[in-house]
Amino acid sequence: MFGPRRWYAEVAMQRTAPEVTEAALALSEDERARLAETLVRSLDGDLDPGAETAWIAEIERRLAKIDAGQAPALSMDEAIARMRRAAHGR
Repeated sequence: MFGPRRWYAEVAMQRTAPEVTEAALALSEDERARLAETLVRSLDGDLDPGAETAWIAEIERRLAKIDAGQAPALSMDEAIARMRRAAHGR
């Protein structure tokens, strides 16, 4: 087969999503993975330059609350159990 860029050039003349989907599904698993990554990246907007700094500050704030005894710490097993219950609506 051929890579995602060449694939795109080959199907660029196709206009409908079902046609493009059918062509994409004919690719190997590795090629589909690379294509999927390319498509997902194309949907990502510009990164917020302050996001990483804000997340670091939030993590430090939460850790400080745990250290001060103002927030409980959960075991990994309990955290996973809570996430599973939330995902299943329980």
